[in-house]
Amino acid sequence: MTNALHMRRAVYAFKRNGVEVIPAPTGFIHKTNTRHVWLEGLPNGLAVKNVAYAMHEYVGLLWYYFK
Repeated sequence: MTNALHMRRAVYAFKRNGVEVIPAPTGFIHKTNTRHVWLEGLPNGLAVKNVAYAMHEYVGLLWYYFK
């Protein structure tokens, strides 16, 4: 069981090492407040954090791909 954000990288790493995987992601990123939909286009701290997490995962996938 792992965080949904890095599930793809975790599955790839295990399969690459010959381990059979049954993905069971947890900890999904979701919207909790939909009252102010018009504000969604503006930058905020949570969006920056989510982009940083995503970039970390993409770099990790590239690392495993070229390793």
